[in-house]
Amino acid sequence: MTEDAAFTQMPGVSLWHLRGPNAVATAADAGIELDSNWFRHVAITGGGFAAQLGAREVYVLDRSGAEASWSIALQDAASHGTWIFPRQDHVFSLEGTGWRELLLTVCAYEFEQNKGGDFVMTYMAGVGCWFALPHKNGNPVIVGCDASYGHYLESTMTDVLAGWNLDVSVAKSYDTKEGSS
Repeated sequence: MTEDAAFTQMPGVSLWHLRGPNAVATAADAGIELDSNWFRHVAITGGGFAAQLGAREVYVLDRSGAEASWSIALQDAASHGTWIFPRQDHVFSLEGTGWRELLLTVCAYEFEQNKGGDFVMTYMAGVGCWFALPHKNGNPVIVGCDASYGHYLESTMTDVLAGWNLDVSVAKSYDTKEGSS
């Protein structure tokens, strides 16, 4: 089935939410070149991504740490009408060739219709999640959810993977709020 699927933590990430009429311009001023299509993500320096979720909303996931250059660049580029705030999501990495099959089993969404680079918001195991689908085969799916559901989602995914009698690793999720896990 999904013999090599793994649902693991993503340590050392910061997630920023830009919102307001100038959110896209603020990202551009910080040096982030967004995909012009909504609900697509692009890679940014440092191994993170940026996704435009509409005319007034952008997510930036920074893997460089809490004092990363992207957070500073975004704050420096912020203009009137753009609110930038950290999200406290639990962030996971879903890896393996069977990730699509796994998501088809536990999500309320048909992932077969998506292409690489899509940014999807749907439910997984009853929890509202966002998914940054990989641009290339072999790269992980990045999954995030509200921190209040992180432990439930981790436990549920552990049970699902264990139910398939797979040899996989499911590590603790990473809460972007400093000092939490």
